Amino acid sequence: MKRIILAAVTILFCATLPGLSDDAYEQQKKAGKSMVKQQYASDIERKEAILRKMREYIKQINGRLKKTKVKVDAPINIDDVTDISKTEDVHSNQVVPPRVFAFVNDEKVRFRTDGSTSGKIIGMFDFAEQVEVIVQSTDTETIDGATAPWYMVRRANDNEDEGWVFGAFLSKEKPAEKPKETGKPAAGTKVTAGDYAVPTTGFQSSAFGYRVDPISKKADSFHSGIDIAAPNGTKVTATAAGEVLQAEFNQYGYGNMIIIQHDKDVTSLYGHLQKYIVKPGQKVAKGEQIGMVDTTGYSTGPHLHFEIRKGGTAVDPNAIMR
Repeated sequence: MKRIILAAVTILFCATLPGLSDDAYEQQKKAGKSMVKQQYASDIERKEAILRKMREYIKQINGRLKKTKVKVDAPINIDDVTDISKTEDVHSNQVVPPRVFAFVNDEKVRFRTDGSTSGKIIGMFDFAEQVEVIVQSTDTETIDGATAPWYMVRRANDNEDEGWVFGAFLSKEKPAEKPKETGKPAAGTKVTAGDYAVPTTGFQSSAFGYRVDPISKKADSFHSGIDIAAPNGTKVTATAAGEVLQAEFNQYGYGNMIIIQHDKDVTSLYGHLQKYIVKPGQKVAKGEQIGMVDTTGYSTGPHLHFEIRKGGTAVDPNAIMR
């Protein structure tokens, strides 16, 4: 199903977007901002010059009329009429291409700083969220059997969050239903029971799947991992051997977080940590300590949020841990 959606998205976007690389896009964006800033400063200077002349002219007239006790004043508020404000309007002699929009077709789709899986994760999009497509990458990538380019997209909010999303997670039409989670590994997953160990000691306080979000209280919110409640400082270990991709504070809810790359495109994520004792690029063994339990980020108490993902798709850790 994703391949069909991907084909439609790729045809749509390729037909409407210029073939710019992310570097070219950033250069174009920077040049545009610089041009607008210079024009704004020039307009302000011209405005002030005109106002000075008008005020001087009125002053001269009133000087001549002083004996008649008649005073001439501006019939309108000049400052309001000639005020210059910032605007998003763009004027060009070139044909402006139509804006292109798409919909996110999966739960908690992450967007990155660059158009590849090596890009840093900087946020998430919700299921069926509408985004504006800015530019398409020149290269494609294959993830879990799907080959597609990456797209820089923009969220329609006050902050106008931007980031790169893999094309398989976008569709032209708004999806009618949320993707069904079976609680089993995604298609093509070769991980088996016993390959991955429980990363800490404690009890499971929240399962994988839909639930009422403990922070937002939003019903039918999808939980992409499991929560293991444990006291602060409880040891957290690597669920399997791999290489540390990220070890940093995540501002989108995970708090102090570690992501480890395992076989091919399988990753594990550990959130709400007290601290991490590993760094990106470090090789870790199965069962090796990587951090400690805490409640950093969006959390209601000390616990480990633990995820396993295959090709970016969350799978139930309970289905493959021993």
